[in-house]
Amino acid sequence: MCRITAALLVGVMALSAVASALDGPEFHGFISPAALKSSANDYLAKSHRGSFELTEAALNATEVFSPSLRMGAQIFSSQIGSQGGFETEFDWYYLDWHRYSWLGLRAGRVKVPFGLFNELSDYDPGRLTVLLPQSVYPLISRNFLLSATGLDLYGRREIGPAGALAYSLVGGTIYVPLPEGAPPGWTVDVPWMADGRLLWETPLDGLTFGASVLGAQAIADTVAQGKMTHVDLHALLWLASVEYLRGRLRLDAEYGRWNVRTFVTPPQKLSNVPTGMLISERYYVQGAWRFTDDLEAGLYYAGLFSDIFHRTTPGSFQHDVALSFRYDLTMHWLVKLELHYLHGTAGLQAALNGVGNGDLGKLTQDWGLVLVRTTAYF
Repeated sequence: MCRITAALLVGVMALSAVASALDGPEFHGFISPAALKSSANDYLAKSHRGSFELTEAALNATEVFSPSLRMGAQIFSSQIGSQGGFETEFDWYYLDWHRYSWLGLRAGRVKVPFGLFNELSDYDPGRLTVLLPQSVYPLISRNFLLSATGLDLYGRREIGPAGALAYSLVGGTIYVPLPEGAPPGWTVDVPWMADGRLLWETPLDGLTFGASVLGAQAIADTVAQGKMTHVDLHALLWLASVEYLRGRLRLDAEYGRWNVRTFVTPPQKLSNVPTGMLISERYYVQGAWRFTDDLEAGLYYAGLFSDIFHRTTPGSFQHDVALSFRYDLTMHWLVKLELHYLHGTAGLQAALNGVGNGDLGKLTQDWGLVLVRTTAYF
């Protein structure tokens, strides 16, 4: 693992030198290894014993053909516990036409503008925290939420003394990888998804309100108990957002509910596949202060209730208080430290923790998590 990280760091520095010397396409990239240790339970990786299996790397290129036409693409590789294995894939790619400020169109594999930070979930240098609030931006679901293959209609319009409105409408399909521990023989298809986000930049400088809605259908087939089984999942996710920026201060808060209805044919109980309607509640509040141009710190509290009708059941809730520090050593190299205190185990992976039938209530309910990350980028 250390040899892989060192090689990637050398590669990032070499590409930075090459990119600065070339005309034509603009290149950027990063390598971001991290270590994590939890006092109990395994989170994302075998964190209870300590793990270095939290590394991400990317290289992207953009080309501007005219003031209204450009294209870009990014290849991405990661290892998050046993998932990823440093397999390289296209994170996003697009052809972007933007003739007017109020009307633009992207086509390709475009990022899904859900909430305030979803578009930064694959770019560590663009944020303070090691982990975005996991109640709203779960890392294990990033491949589902990050990008969609289709179209993005977007724009921004001044509305006089009332401020400005920015919108984005995305439609297409989503790649959904099989979760760890899924039964063998599963096939998954997402025939459609649709997402919309509206941001209101208010007349009060730095204050923005937002609303996001995402709907999708996923279809899966497998053989269970000797029978061909069909799973049809319908999801409706919504999120309300508020952000305030003033000088060195940043405040954010988001609240939403995820509604997921699952039908299984023929009717039966499948491991790790809850059937019927499941409504989860997700929120966080966050504050950050930039002490100097190089040092920033922040604190957030995030809440997750995986089933709003069983809020107090062990395994169905999680409260997370996180303290984050970021220090920029140079213009292209940063380090982060993040400390978490968690109460509850909702959102943990049952297979990773060796819990049968997904009973997360059997795990330790009060626990801590420490993450250290360094990122080199250009």
